[in-house]
Amino acid sequence: MELTDSFTVVAPVATVWEVLWDFPRLAACLPGCDQIERSGDNSYRARMRQAIGPFRLEMDLTLTVVELAPGQRIAFTGWGADRQGNRLKLSRAVIQLTPTATGGTEVGYAADFNLLGKLATLGYPIVKRKAKELGSEFGQRLEEIIVGGRTHG
Repeated sequence: MELTDSFTVVAPVATVWEVLWDFPRLAACLPGCDQIERSGDNSYRARMRQAIGPFRLEMDLTLTVVELAPGQRIAFTGWGADRQGNRLKLSRAVIQLTPTATGGTEVGYAADFNLLGKLATLGYPIVKRKAKELGSEFGQRLEEIIVGGRTHG
């Protein structure tokens, strides 16, 4: 399954990048993310909780950075599983930061992933709608943290 989208933050690229590399602040931006921590040179672990359709997930994710252009772009792969047998395989995800003419930052993202287990029965439209909602909430939270200094838990 492939998803792409973008949003604009009213802050310079350097400021947005700084938040993306500050794990407690990044976790606060990600809906349902309890924590993100470094587990190796290019690897990270995250804990996510989400409700998707009739399912409630609590999933540990392992992510590996496969491409890094500081201040511009990051690409990573990963996988995760929950206790109910649902699995996520993230073939590739990319976040691209582009300065706007007004001094803000366009945050573009693309993800190629597969869901396995009961989650896979939901179908593309439901998963895509949920991913769009999460992307929109991520953009709002990122803006709030950068501009308003607020945090989420």
